[in-house]
Amino acid sequence: FKRIYNLKDYLLWVGVIQRHKNQLELIKSMKDTEIPIVFIGNGIDKDYYFECINTCKNNIFIPNVSHDSDILIGALSGCSLYVELSFDPAGLSAHEAGAAGRRMLLFENDWTNERFSDFVPTLQRLDDYLLIRNQVEKSLIDSYNSVGLSIFIKQNHSFDKSTEDCDLISFTM
Repeated sequence: FKRIYNLKDYLLWVGVIQRHKNQLELIKSMKDTEIPIVFIGNGIDKDYYFECINTCKNNIFIPNVSHDSDILIGALSGCSLYVELSFDPAGLSAHEAGAAGRRMLLFENDWTNERFSDFVPTLQRLDDYLLIRNQVEKSLIDSYNSVGLSIFIKQNHSFDKSTEDCDLISFTM
């Protein structure tokens, strides 16, 4: 992935590009930095999508790919930081990044706290671009328990764990 897109370090955001997902806040926060942001996902709101593209030219936009795609696996395994600052709960890609032990930055909410415990730094507000940029930069250099996050995700939120929980529920009903 890094070779194909000529990347060294990059931020990664996977998911639908929509206004309430707040991709533009990250783009504006990182606009004058050297580190590009790779977005993988389709733009639902075309005006917002093109606003994101036109705000900073060094970012990369890749249309949606399947979760078993080599492109997605390469993007996740090579990213310097996985970012998802949506008001919506973090999705499947955030779990995949966590299971892969990638550094992450997410928007704080009850779901994020439950799913990622204390392993992932979070932002509580998105109206301050300097705050976002500072947290991104801090997340890139802070000590990080990638093994702990990966184990936590696999033990508590993997497909096997979910189906095991469903089996317990179906037998108790």
